Amino acid sequence: MFHSVVACLLFFNVQSFHGLTARIKPNRTSFVFESGIKPNITCESDCGNYNWMCTYKWVIEKNGGSDTYIDKNNSRIDKPLKENVTLFCYVKYNNIGNYSKRIKISIKERLLSTATPISDDKNDNDERTNITKEPEYAPRNTTIRSYGDIDDLQEGPGFFELSCDADCNPECDRYKIYHNGALLNESKDSRIKKDRRNSGRYQCAASNSVGNRFQNSTNSLDIDIKYAPGNVSIFFSSDNGDMQEGNGSINITCYADCNPECDGYFIHHNDRRYQTKEKRIIKDRTNSGLYKCEALNSLGRSVSNTTNISIHYTTVILESNKKELAINISDILPPDVSCRIDCNFPRCDSEIIIVKRNSEHYRSIWSRHSIFVNRAAKLFDDGTYVCLVGNRMSEINFTLTIHHGPRTASVLRKNHLVSGDIIDEEDTSMTILLICSSSCNPTCKIAWYKDKQPLFRYMYNSVIDIRRDRRMSGVYHCEASGVEGKVESDPVHLTIQYPPGDVTITPGNDTFYTKLYGKPLHGITCEADCVPECTYWWNREGYSYTTGNSLFATRSYYYSGSSRFRCLASNAIEPYRNYSRWITVKVKDGPDNVTIIPSLPAIENSTFTLTCVASCYHGCQSYSWYHNWRSMNQRTKVLRFHRLSEEDSGRYQCQVADDFGEKSGYYTMTVQYKPVITSPKNQTTITAPDLLDLTFSVDGSPSSNVTILHETKTLTFLPHVTGQLSFNVSIESCLDQGEYRVEAVNDAGSDNFIFIANVKCSPIIVRYSNLSQKGYQVGDSLSYTVAYKAEPKAEVSWSFVRWNKKESKEIREPQIQNDKEYTMIEISGLNFSNFGKYKLELKNVLGSITQEFHIQGAPQRPTDLVVDCPHSAIISWRPGFDGGTTQNFIIEYSDNSSFWQTHRSESVVPIDENFMSAQINDIQPNVPYSFRIRANNIFGVAESDTTVNCTRQNIDKMASFIDNPNALVGIGILVLLLLIATAVLLAVLKLKRKRGSNNQDNASEIVENILYITADDAKEQIQAPEATTENPQNGSDVYAVVEKKPKPDDVEDQPVYTDVCKADQKKTLFQTVNKDGLIYVDLDLKDTPSTSTEAFVIHGADDRTQYVDIDFTRRADPPPDTDNEQSRNEKEKEKA
Repeated sequence: MFHSVVACLLFFNVQSFHGLTARIKPNRTSFVFESGIKPNITCESDCGNYNWMCTYKWVIEKNGGSDTYIDKNNSRIDKPLKENVTLFCYVKYNNIGNYSKRIKISIKERLLSTATPISDDKNDNDERTNITKEPEYAPRNTTIRSYGDIDDLQEGPGFFELSCDADCNPECDRYKIYHNGALLNESKDSRIKKDRRNSGRYQCAASNSVGNRFQNSTNSLDIDIKYAPGNVSIFFSSDNGDMQEGNGSINITCYADCNPECDGYFIHHNDRRYQTKEKRIIKDRTNSGLYKCEALNSLGRSVSNTTNISIHYTTVILESNKKELAINISDILPPDVSCRIDCNFPRCDSEIIIVKRNSEHYRSIWSRHSIFVNRAAKLFDDGTYVCLVGNRMSEINFTLTIHHGPRTASVLRKNHLVSGDIIDEEDTSMTILLICSSSCNPTCKIAWYKDKQPLFRYMYNSVIDIRRDRRMSGVYHCEASGVEGKVESDPVHLTIQYPPGDVTITPGNDTFYTKLYGKPLHGITCEADCVPECTYWWNREGYSYTTGNSLFATRSYYYSGSSRFRCLASNAIEPYRNYSRWITVKVKDGPDNVTIIPSLPAIENSTFTLTCVASCYHGCQSYSWYHNWRSMNQRTKVLRFHRLSEEDSGRYQCQVADDFGEKSGYYTMTVQYKPVITSPKNQTTITAPDLLDLTFSVDGSPSSNVTILHETKTLTFLPHVTGQLSFNVSIESCLDQGEYRVEAVNDAGSDNFIFIANVKCSPIIVRYSNLSQKGYQVGDSLSYTVAYKAEPKAEVSWSFVRWNKKESKEIREPQIQNDKEYTMIEISGLNFSNFGKYKLELKNVLGSITQEFHIQGAPQRPTDLVVDCPHSAIISWRPGFDGGTTQNFIIEYSDNSSFWQTHRSESVVPIDENFMSAQINDIQPNVPYSFRIRANNIFGVAESDTTVNCTRQNIDKMASFIDNPNALVGIGILVLLLLIATAVLLAVLKLKRKRGSNNQDNASEIVENILYITADDAKEQIQAPEATTENPQNGSDVYAVVEKKPKPDDVEDQPVYTDVCKADQKKTLFQTVNKDGLIYVDLDLKDTPSTSTEAFVIHGADDRTQYVDIDFTRRADPPPDTDNEQSRNEKEKEKA
């Protein structure tokens, strides 16, 4: 079965959007392809040089909608066709895009005979399109379509486009587009303005040469153009046809043309706004004014024209500056109170106004005339006024008050006029009600008076309520005041009778004093509050003594002891009588509690007073002073001393006299004086160590507190010291020389005494700079000061031991500055030769003292790192300067640069005088490692400035070796030879041990080898400088510990000396030989700083030249284990 491809070629105009076009190549609208063939159709655009920035999208139309046909950005349709499709291309550049014309692609069966393909010059693709000629037919599938989004069209500038599409063969050449059933134009495409009048339903029709008739579209487009509100208007109407104020209402409605429908309406009245489309208002003048309407929807808002609503009204208004006015009688009536008519239609203010007073007709007036005539006010003018026009009354009224009175005033009791006196017995639960009567408008102001004094409590009150209390007795009257003046009532005399109240005795003392057969200084009287007047009696101890209110008016007191008295008062009012309190009368012979008070303390040469204090019942009359029983002719209460002396000490007497007699007080005074210190000498010279004797005497009153000080330091405190005292001070050094001060203090003052101690002593350091924790660096400056004391003057000497030497050398100026009491060393710009130990020595004839300090610092960083990894990592480096103290090396390695492992530092060995080396075995093969080194001492850490890298290779030679059959034979022969060699060595070893046992008792006969020497012999020949010895063995073998020191630049080549810790000769000679009979020597080679240029040299017993090379990367077999059991156990523990 064959299929043929028929293509219908149609040309169309290319639409553009902002200069960007989308074109179909070949330029056709219909295509027919064989099923499964990729169509050679391309979408082009005019992006120019920026074609790579354009994006292409193929869209398929189906089911009335559209969807993506090819997802990827591709301008060519590379998808095989299986069905009929309608496509268009969308091109986009930045935010600008445009659509191509639609193309229809059909799938049809191939004809039996295939026509010659029609070539297209524009199609340069190798693929060919098979075109077959189809039969002609009238338009079918006529549809009207729009371009772009027509769902949200808004009125304004711009257009929307419609197109009439039809399936025609030949191509349709006549089209019609209809708007709401009316012919709009006769074109295939229409461009229509976005105007509300263009909303509606659109249809189209197409025709070609076949049939010569139009085929209507099978669909229609409903165009809805939205616009902001327009033609906004406002209307109003009255419910009963008139606009007169009163009952009824007015309806206001807002209209507008909106699409979409307006969702908000506002009615504006003057400056107010109501959110509503319709509003009902009452016929009230306040609702008159300008109205307008505002409508809005989602596209905007619009406002109508303004309309005026005027409501007719008539109002009568009473006008006055005040709503109420009060005038006095005979004053002129107010002329400024008037009535007027307020209205808003013609000739509405010509009606007559009726004025009413208290709802009665007063007079008639025209608008804007006064309601009062011009005359004096009378009582009948008093009232409330309103104005009326028809049945409309003024809302505001006016009240006129006529003030008058008073004319008379009177006092009423129980509605009866009171004349004369009012007498009642006291009863505080009862009251007397009095009323002040008067005639006034406004109400009279009432004032009440008692005994001509105003009663403010009852001010402006016409009623007074008087309690029946004795305190309310008096003369009362009232006063009324008003606009016509004041009037007073007649007086009313009110008397409240009561029995005797509290009976009081004057004076108010409970006890009175008198001389025997005399009378008290002041008279004693009795008094009670009672109406009518009381009579009085006096009782002594319950018996009648005398009558009358004065106790001693007719009699004197003739009793030797004390007596009690009280007074009785009585009158005719029940309960008739009352008693006073009891008083006591005593006989007195003079003042009480005579005392002399001093102004303490009494100190020599100061002012002082003695005050005489006594209790005199009626006041002290005289004072007399006596000193040691002799009169001082002083008659004042206070005895004054202007300058005390010791002669003023003694017994003082003060004699005081009053109305009843004389009595004395006494005081003994002791005058105090400040201490005085005396001593046989005030200075001495003493040689330390010794005791300093301080002897002194203290005289003062009272005893003194003594403090002994050296300079500012308190040595001791001695309380209550009087007389001679000795105190010993231990003199240990020159620090104890100087002033010793004795201070004595008592209440009178103080004194001090200074003793000078001149001390001879050996030198002593007072203070010095603390450099123990300070680390120095090359280039720092040093200033070290030592303060000291010495007598006689000390000799100062400084010495220095360099950090890499043992010998000491003296330091001289200019680095040294000396004074009598201090010495200072200064170094500017430290270098390696300044690091070491500095020693100060101070001495005189009495002794000496030394002080040391060290200049040390952090190490310098290691340099020149080199690493090699044949089977393990061997790393070497050049050590830096150690800072003048021992430095350690920490080797760190890592396989990822984030976690570093630390290698044990004891495996570090020197290579030569400039380099150190260490071997690291625990690294994995075929793993890259990084290595770094840190040098540290007690002052700091210095890390190498670089890291080195290496990778251990794993060459498995053993595997290839085992695979060789001949290798197995070689291994067997090698094992046999090793067994024979082992047997020979054991025999030789046994012979050597036997020979050593025979020589045990005669060890001195051993023949010395010039190349091997015992440690003791080496020590006897050469005396080495002082050095430290490390790790002496417990047992037997002789090990020599050699410390390799750097060779200074300014010193000749010197031998390297060795300190040897040698064990007992008897236990050593036969135990330190190996299988060859050789004696082992252990060498401990110290690290050599990088700054040293000294070569490593080993000397024999007679100072031979260099004769041996040492390979530090290898170790010899250990000597035979011939130690005792204890040493063996210790070694086993060390191996474990």
